[in-house]
Amino acid sequence: MGFNLLRAITLSGVPAMKFPFRSKALPMLFMGATLLTFQGPAYAHGGGKAEHGGVLQMVGETSFELVVKTDGVELYVEDEGEETPSAGLTAKLTIINGTTATEATLDSTDTNMFVGKGLKIVRGSKVAVLVTNKATMAQTGANFSIK
Repeated sequence: MGFNLLRAITLSGVPAMKFPFRSKALPMLFMGATLLTFQGPAYAHGGGKAEHGGVLQMVGETSFELVVKTDGVELYVEDEGEETPSAGLTAKLTIINGTTATEATLDSTDTNMFVGKGLKIVRGSKVAVLVTNKATMAQTGANFSIK
């Protein structure tokens, strides 16, 4: 038999009526202490800042960075902080300026970057990105507001 705290309190001469919460207090205290003991810090996967001077959007564990350049756009894709090779993916942009929408397919590179040469994105534009995995056809996307 193990140690019974309730019985020890009763046998010590302290009336049981003074501890009306005794049946729930100790288990709750133990559970709370256990949760605090085993709770570790939360670490995010991937970076939380744009690494190429663009606008960063996180969708789950996937990060998209859209870089607007004078001669086009660049899109960088990372999954869980690791560069995702663009060769296994396709990327499509929809650029909305006011009431005009323009769609464009981006070219993959040998890194995690897609390139869209000649695309013009101005301040106030809304940009939707859709990336498709060529092998699984799984799709994910992000929306950007260019300021």
